[in-house]
Amino acid sequence: MFRLALGLAFLAGFIDATGFILLGGIFVASPETFATMFAVNLANGWGRAAQIGLLVIGVVSGAMAGTRIVHRSGRNPRTAVVVIVACLLATAFYLNLSDVVLWPGFLLSAAIGMAHCTLDGSDDLVAQAMSATHQLVRLGEGLADLCLGRKAANMVAPLLFGFAFLGGAVVAALGHFVLASASLGLGTVIAAILIPIALAADRAGSRRA
Repeated sequence: MFRLALGLAFLAGFIDATGFILLGGIFVASPETFATMFAVNLANGWGRAAQIGLLVIGVVSGAMAGTRIVHRSGRNPRTAVVVIVACLLATAFYLNLSDVVLWPGFLLSAAIGMAHCTLDGSDDLVAQAMSATHQLVRLGEGLADLCLGRKAANMVAPLLFGFAFLGGAVVAALGHFVLASASLGLGTVIAAILIPIALAADRAGSRRA
């Protein structure tokens, strides 16, 4: 699960940066920013605000579907979610090449909502691997413990997840610089690489059960 969480953090960073470039300054993989972005963009008219509203619907829809799959009685539920995430990214890639702006953003947010569900059932640190904000808070808590002379919480994992998120964002930015609109296809490749890792996590969970 830890390796899968690292890979998903990387994917989240990639999708967040890609969405920011694709949609002109909107973060699609950071749901905690949606309320702020909605309020700020509302001052400029309903168009951008409606676009952010569509992203909210995407995340919620993806989370609903992902939760249903992960908690169903199946052999490899996490693998199934990652496969669907890869399909969503592939569809967003196709639509982006077709210059359909709104729907790729919706699909990216739906992919993020589903991907979060892949880590359901893990401990809190791993379950929040895709949230850069959460990892920064955990790192700050660990540093505060050191300053107070207490035993520090695990700071290695937040650093790893944070750098994985950052690495995904850097790859997205470089990919856009080299491949332009075709760079979104890299997201599908990243998700596809995570499929065997998700399968290993499913099988490990089955053995523990």
